[in-house]
Amino acid sequence: MIQQGGSSSLVQNAHVDQRIVCARISKKEVTTQTTCLDYATTTLVIPPPPDNATELQLHIMWLCNLMDQTGRARELAKRKLDKMTEDSRVSLEQERKRRRELEAENQELKRQLTEMDWRSTLFSGLEE
Repeated sequence: MIQQGGSSSLVQNAHVDQRIVCARISKKEVTTQTTCLDYATTTLVIPPPPDNATELQLHIMWLCNLMDQTGRARELAKRKLDKMTEDSRVSLEQERKRRRELEAENQELKRQLTEMDWRSTLFSGLEE
């Protein structure tokens, strides 16, 4: 990262500005409004571009690298979410299959119980 004099005050000002924006957004009447507070607690603060041509080229390279890293992290998170979604879908299908099998077994047991009750009622007069 490129070091600049006075960058800590820029970072502090960026945090203050972001808090003001978040505070303004969070005061909206709509309860479904998404605010910046609903997302990650860490914020990305990009320093302003330098005035020197050499430092400006380094700044551009740093920004390109940052975009590349962000894109790779996004893709990784997206794949992980897709895998989690797929795993939960598979486990739900397995759970449904087990429930259907148990329901079929319960229906068969109820049928057998009803048949046994019918037979005991039918043949109860013969035992006396």
